[in-house]
Amino acid sequence: MKYILTTILFVAVLFAQTNLEKHLEKLEETTGNARVDLLNKICEEYKNVSDNENAIKYAEQALSEASQNEYAFGKIDALNNLASIYILAQQLAQGNEYARKADSLSKVTNYKYGTATAYRNIGAYYIYSNKPQYAIDTLKLSVEMFKELDDTLGMASSLMSLGAAYSRINEIETGIELFEQAAEIFSKKNNDYQAAHAYLNLGSLYSTIIGDYQKGLDNSIKALEKFQAVNDRVKAAYAMIIIGNTYESLGNYDKPVEYYTEALSIFEKTGNAYLIANADNNLGEVYKARKEYTKAIEYYEQALQKSKEISNEEGIAVALNNIGECYYGLKNYNLAADYYNQSFSLLEKLNDSHKLSISLNNQASVLIKLNKFSEAISKAKRAINLAETVFAGKEIERGYENLYLSYKSVGNYKAALENFIQYEEIKDSLVNEKSSEELARTLAEYETFQKEKEIELLTKNAELKEAELKRQETLTYLLVIISMMLLVFAVVYYRRFVERKIMNNKLLQSEKELKELNETKDLFFSIIAHDLRGPFNSLLGITELLAEDTSELSQDEIKRLSKEVNNNARNVYLLLENLLEWSSSQLGKHIFEPVKFDLNEVVTQNVNLYRKAAELKEITFNVNLESEAFVYGDKNMIESVTRNLINNSIKFTNRNGTVEITTSKQNDSVQLSVSDNGIGIPENEIDNLFKLGREVKKVGTENEKGTGLGLILSKEFIDKNNGKIEVKSKEGEGTTFKVTLPSAN
Repeated sequence: MKYILTTILFVAVLFAQTNLEKHLEKLEETTGNARVDLLNKICEEYKNVSDNENAIKYAEQALSEASQNEYAFGKIDALNNLASIYILAQQLAQGNEYARKADSLSKVTNYKYGTATAYRNIGAYYIYSNKPQYAIDTLKLSVEMFKELDDTLGMASSLMSLGAAYSRINEIETGIELFEQAAEIFSKKNNDYQAAHAYLNLGSLYSTIIGDYQKGLDNSIKALEKFQAVNDRVKAAYAMIIIGNTYESLGNYDKPVEYYTEALSIFEKTGNAYLIANADNNLGEVYKARKEYTKAIEYYEQALQKSKEISNEEGIAVALNNIGECYYGLKNYNLAADYYNQSFSLLEKLNDSHKLSISLNNQASVLIKLNKFSEAISKAKRAINLAETVFAGKEIERGYENLYLSYKSVGNYKAALENFIQYEEIKDSLVNEKSSEELARTLAEYETFQKEKEIELLTKNAELKEAELKRQETLTYLLVIISMMLLVFAVVYYRRFVERKIMNNKLLQSEKELKELNETKDLFFSIIAHDLRGPFNSLLGITELLAEDTSELSQDEIKRLSKEVNNNARNVYLLLENLLEWSSSQLGKHIFEPVKFDLNEVVTQNVNLYRKAAELKEITFNVNLESEAFVYGDKNMIESVTRNLINNSIKFTNRNGTVEITTSKQNDSVQLSVSDNGIGIPENEIDNLFKLGREVKKVGTENEKGTGLGLILSKEFIDKNNGKIEVKSKEGEGTTFKVTLPSAN
């Protein structure tokens, strides 16, 4: 979970950024009210580059001299400057006090510009104090007053503040619209520096809330260039954090550490606890993604401490949630649940739908681990509802995943399948892949541009120094510089060529994976459409007959029908079990957890499980197990394989037949063999047994239906366990499946 940076940036100053030296030179020869105005302008110049110490110095000097001169307008401007500085520095009480004084004095003197500016500062105070509706009401007044004064720059600044306020009540589209209006006004006035603030706010919303990292990156890079041009390192650090977020989205966790560490260093120099907590939180996110949970917790604890220092409930809630996610990763689920609950209590006060949906999904995930499935279902449903209100697609997807896992765990397979389908529909792998490629391309171009700028700067410095030492050697140095530039261009050209080649290969791979995914979906829905409907129709028909015509049926007929119901129910259950295990495998949700275990124990359990089914067909089990058969693999997967092979043997063996199950040692491996003297498999079908997309029309000796999915699933599981599965069969004589697994001895 991350912060939203817009609330840091919205109080925009109104003067262009290049007049500081001229103002300082002019200050010595200026007196009276003009000197007070100049002091306020110098203050605003220092605010532009986030130099709060000097900004406060000149604002206080302006306030003092304005009071001596009884210059009310100059005093109001100084009070408003001090208000905005302290509010941005999270010293809210002091900032609010200055803003209220400016407002009172402006009304007494009928200074409408001062009132409009004071309202903007008070709106900022309300946003930081988590009172967004008060902020919206106040900032609307500020916008209207600047509009009446025909002060478009002042109006644009208040529009940015208003956009931040709307983002705090989850009206993200309104926030984006207001930031875009502000950016357009500043651009038309050729105030690129102020436009950069709007671009940065847009970058923060697109990246942090909407998840459109491409738009977030484009806006952030535009802002970064403007801030670097005027050496505003603090605002540039904001942009670095959003660019770091983009690298994270691509799974690159080295670059974000560089950006976040540099941002943290810059923020620490300002002493701004809010900014420091933000950078600490982002570093925690990177180490959490790397699964370095202990180190991540250290950064989250630092963020938590800084947030507590300034009573920032949003920061406290975010840090608590993220610490909980680390303990979840460490499998300490009870402690994770405790942190999630603490975070949720604070988030409910803030009414932040996006963060609430994250918290609810986190709670649902940990409740599943604690086997509290009913509570997990309730949390997941609420998370989906909240996420839909703010278009948080990732949390909608997580919500359906949690519902699928919960319903599967309680045996409600119908609901599990419904939510699995919803979960799958949310995902759009092709769009994400294209988006990732576009992001990677943009980042590569940005990195190249930055390096070219650094090389250009170093080259210019070298030229100047060498020219001062020996002008007569200019030609020699010029040739060296040209060679270096050619080398740089060659490297850049080669890198871009390699990057294009890599991206083309990724695109081809993506197309291949998409084709395989579509084949998987076609098979999945084909199975649901044909192989579930038939058994259920049979069950409905039999149960309807039993319900309506019981009095007309003999005991033998009732017994026969009951056996048929039992057989159909057993087949449907096995089909659902295979479908759910197969779908989990396709989604990568089967966590491979190899351990040492006794294969004989697995075989014995499954023989006992299917003994009743064998007895119903009068089939004899011959079990011959090695004295020791310890293997190394995922026990759950091997249980599924064993279950499917025994079930198939019973299904395709005639009454009074035999199923032989053995285990034996084979050098460094153990072999499981399941043989029957059933109907066998035609030779032309053996090669297709483990292939996806084939049609399966074979039925058991007593019309038991099969899909073949169990064998496909078994083949996948055996491959994951570094094993081998073989089949030998002759039509009319029987079939033998042999599974070879690595020995644990």
